[in-house]
Amino acid sequence: MKQMQDEVYESHWAFNAFMAGWKKRDWTQARSAMQITANVFGYDEKALRDLLGQVRLKSWQITETREVTPVVQDVMTDVTFDINGIALEKRLTVRVVKELAAFTPDERGTWGVAPLSVLTTRDREDAIV
Repeated sequence: MKQMQDEVYESHWAFNAFMAGWKKRDWTQARSAMQITANVFGYDEKALRDLLGQVRLKSWQITETREVTPVVQDVMTDVTFDINGIALEKRLTVRVVKELAAFTPDERGTWGVAPLSVLTTRDREDAIV
């Protein structure tokens, strides 16, 4: 049980760092909390700004964390966005992956957010974009 609690703490650290970077529009901070594999697909600061910049994150609160595998967790969070001056509340499921290297999930690795997962919900009809 303690190991799972430690893993949740570590994955939440990465998740919160990513979300804080998004909220502050600090794409370097957000990128530093991404999963390693995302770098292979070109998710640099500009790509994150292009992906997330039109949606202003106002707040988030973690509601639940589910272990998919020992190296993959889904973090459920309630978020509030500002889209063109309109407040929008959504519940997201954000995937956090522990990787040793790109395409190498490993328990000895580092937790990071899968950046595309922040744009979708489990139900595509309720997606942000």
